[in-house]
Amino acid sequence: YDRLILRPALPKREPQESASAVPVIVPGRIDYGEAVLEAELLEALPADDGSCGFYLDAVVLKGAPLVLRQRQPGDFIELPTGRKKLKEVLIDDKVPRERRQGLLLLAAGHEILWVVGRRRTSHYPVTDQTKRILYFQIKEKGNKK
Repeated sequence: YDRLILRPALPKREPQESASAVPVIVPGRIDYGEAVLEAELLEALPADDGSCGFYLDAVVLKGAPLVLRQRQPGDFIELPTGRKKLKEVLIDDKVPRERRQGLLLLAAGHEILWVVGRRRTSHYPVTDQTKRILYFQIKEKGNKK
């Protein structure tokens, strides 16, 4: 946005194995490329351990199946200001075009629940009425912490 970078065109890469949607099993562990997503059901919020975690009301499980995947046309995210196309959110957040396709997403259909490491939906918040909490942690493969 404040720079002009000139470089040779990058060679087109073949889609990687991780480019498809992987069903999220709760509780469970999902390998996706170089990332590992751990999902669990909790009765209370975990103590903040500084990890890259995400939680929401488990009522989300009554909708479309959860998948871990990359961006698709028609994706949207619910923000406090309302529904917004994922493409517009990424542009507003100044995510470079070449990085957008590689973002890891937790989705239910075309509804994006979590742009891993960046944004999260405002739907399904954990409140006093929440009975079960769906908790996710993302880690790099080989990282035991």
